Amino acid sequence: MFLALWKSALQRRYWVFGVGVLVLMDTAAVGSSQDAPFWIAALGTPDYGVYVFSFIWIVVNAVFNWIAIDWLWHTWSIWSVHWRLKGWSTQRSWRVLWRFALSSSTALVLFNLVVCALVSLLVRRSLGTGDWTHMVPMAALWVLGINAMSWLSFLLGVFFRNPYVGYVAASAVVLFSGYGFPHILWSPGAQWMYGAHQAAGSPSYLDSFVYLALLNAALGVGAMARALRYRDPSP
Repeated sequence: MFLALWKSALQRRYWVFGVGVLVLMDTAAVGSSQDAPFWIAALGTPDYGVYVFSFIWIVVNAVFNWIAIDWLWHTWSIWSVHWRLKGWSTQRSWRVLWRFALSSSTALVLFNLVVCALVSLLVRRSLGTGDWTHMVPMAALWVLGINAMSWLSFLLGVFFRNPYVGYVAASAVVLFSGYGFPHILWSPGAQWMYGAHQAAGSPSYLDSFVYLALLNAALGVGAMARALRYRDPSP
């Protein structure tokens, strides 16, 4: 069933345009990050006062969220059929959809890392072979952050019977976090910004990890509890 959800998601055509936008944004991010390692361009934070990079970061997150909610919303119909018609337990249904949502967020972040690495090689720039110890924790926070925003989109989409409502709300959180940094370090978006963990008075990595994990749990449970109350959203 997990593979069936992925197969169905990849058959969508709309997200291909989103991937193209991501490639353009990654190219711009590599160019604006100068000699920084590729993973700074892929996972970096909009530096305070550098509004061009802030814009890139916000667009990338908005596209990530759009692809994630499109996949999640589309696969809801398949998930609900298996739950209702095939007699799956609620626990099993939740587990499958959770795995799909988390794996899709992970795939998007890894894709961004690969694209930024390839662009760096194409422009003959060093990949940054120094200290990469921050890359993994940054990626982990971003996976949790994107996943939380997809659950937020899904929850509001189910509540209002319209996925665009949820998408706009999650994008507003990202926009608020991007241009509010570093003054609103406890906003959900700021939690997966690397710079937020260097600013004075900012939360630690562990604090951010726990914060985002709990946010994922709350939004995910709320989204699926709401989804189980309604019929298949597909036309």
